[in-house]
Amino acid sequence: METNPHVTLIMFSFNQEEFIEESVRSAFAQDYSNLQIIISDDTSSDETFAIIERLAEDYKGSHQIKINRNEHNLGVGRHFAFIMEELADGELIVACGGDDISHSNRVSRIVEEWLEHGKPALVAHALEEINEQGEVFEGGRTIQYRYQDHSLLSNPTLALQDYLKNQMPVRYLGAAIAYRRDTYLRFGTPLAFPDFEDHVMFFRALLSEGAHYFPEVLVQYRRHQNSFMAAPSKRKIVKPGEIFAPLLHKGETVRPNFVNDYRLHQLATQQWLDLRAAIQQGLTAVDYQIVEELWAMLIARQKFLLGNQGITLKSLFRRFRNFILGTSNTNVRKRIELNYVEPLKVVLYGAGQAGRNALSRLSPGFQVEAICDSNSELHGTRVEGIQVISPQTLKELSEDIDSVLISSVFYYEIKSALMDKLGISEDKIVRLPHKVITLRK
Repeated sequence: METNPHVTLIMFSFNQEEFIEESVRSAFAQDYSNLQIIISDDTSSDETFAIIERLAEDYKGSHQIKINRNEHNLGVGRHFAFIMEELADGELIVACGGDDISHSNRVSRIVEEWLEHGKPALVAHALEEINEQGEVFEGGRTIQYRYQDHSLLSNPTLALQDYLKNQMPVRYLGAAIAYRRDTYLRFGTPLAFPDFEDHVMFFRALLSEGAHYFPEVLVQYRRHQNSFMAAPSKRKIVKPGEIFAPLLHKGETVRPNFVNDYRLHQLATQQWLDLRAAIQQGLTAVDYQIVEELWAMLIARQKFLLGNQGITLKSLFRRFRNFILGTSNTNVRKRIELNYVEPLKVVLYGAGQAGRNALSRLSPGFQVEAICDSNSELHGTRVEGIQVISPQTLKELSEDIDSVLISSVFYYEIKSALMDKLGISEDKIVRLPHKVITLRK
């Protein structure tokens, strides 16, 4: 059994000259042997990086030390992506901030739990909160960890559903988690670059190899007036990712009092991209409730930003043209256009009344490419403008779609036929909720 995998401890720093030395020394004091330590500074304007340089130069231990100072400020999202793709090389990544203090056995205990529980995508542990003077106090995160239901992690689908309903505060803070580097690489660069790397990795973990929590305090999480969570209104917004080109045109900005709303929209966008990637890679099956919840969140957040003029637009005409005009892949509804993300491509099984009901109520997170039915008399006809195809044609299309949605009360019979006769993967077959196929509009 593997006992000593290569681990990277990453420390983010930015204008933390008061706390950085204690944080760096706690990283250097780790008792785990096969350890790379990366301290990456996001262009601090104070003495933070000078302190890092001095401590790194004086270090005489056995850990591999790598320090970095970005040429210009990247912001949390891009800084995280740069570290993961250009600097870190460990199999497991242990994260911390430049103001937090890790216990000397933190990495060792994380590795023990990670190996014991089958190398899940993410490992989280307990923390204690300290103030600027280093005094322990019982704050909101301490109380959260005491009362939140950690047992949900045993069922990733339930954990995902619960998380999407109650995303804030994040279940497990970045200062008290570790994650597999290959989990990050499997999903790729977070193109929306949200400033919530802990949210990103927790969500990716639930979509892949799951997460594990153990209630041992291994880090002191510092709360102070300049910490990330303390003063969100003071944080500047960096250049948005290319994915938001249709949302933020050249020269347009986000109003200061809407910065947090924009960041939450970045997060929701990234979660959709990751969900879609996980489905297409076969890491997770389509769950109608999760798709409906996440797509509705995307629409709501975009409408809020646009409707409240959180985004300053040069042209009201362009705003109208790009965002307010409704489109519909089923020609039976109008919807806000999210033209920087793609819905899931699906085939709806059932051209009868249940199928028509589904078309009128289906979440726009699904793009219906065709309707399949076993009744040969319907093949080649159209329902609400969508072509009805045969089961054989569905078989030919199965590799190009994300899911087959069953709009019939005969779900099990249809599922059996799709799997046994057409060879369609069980993960691609989704049962639509009863209300979707029985309620008429």
